[in-house]
Amino acid sequence: MIHVFKGSNPFLSKNKKSLVQITYELDNLFSKIETFQKLVKDNNKITNKYFSLSLNQIKLFYNSNLLSKISLNNLKNCLNFLLLDFIQNKIFESSEQKKNDVIDI
Repeated sequence: MIHVFKGSNPFLSKNKKSLVQITYELDNLFSKIETFQKLVKDNNKITNKYFSLSLNQIKLFYNSNLLSKISLNNLKNCLNFLLLDFIQNKIFESSEQKKNDVIDI
């Protein structure tokens, strides 16, 4: 038996709601990533360049409504490498500060 819905199609409505949720999450992700990129000081590192290129490609697909071409795994891997570099830099800065401190006994 086929049901004919008058007015709105619930399946179509659910798909639209999912699409709105996906775009909201991507916008939120882009905002957080841009904030994190400002914290990373060395923009010449290969990891930061690769991350920026991957992010730009994803934004291009997103702005062109080609959501099916977006690979978030690539972005996730790039973000992990960038985060690792960020942590290593913070540890290095911390160790450099400790070397400069003089302890008098």
